[in-house]
Amino acid sequence: MAIDDESVPPAEGGTCPPSHPVKAVNRSGIYHSTESRWYERSKADICFRDVEAAEAAGFRAPGTTPK
Repeated sequence: MAIDDESVPPAEGGTCPPSHPVKAVNRSGIYHSTESRWYERSKADICFRDVEAAEAAGFRAPGTTPK
């Protein structure tokens, strides 16, 4: 079930579907793209279609400072 066109909830265990591969973690406010070294270790609270959608929702890349 899609939250909107840009995001979907994760599967059991915090994995994201191929259609929405960007993992976002609510507590940290950080997203992980498939290129992130932490991608496999992170458990998503929400999955985004792309980095732009994650950033539009207020998430930031790892290693960046909050706005």
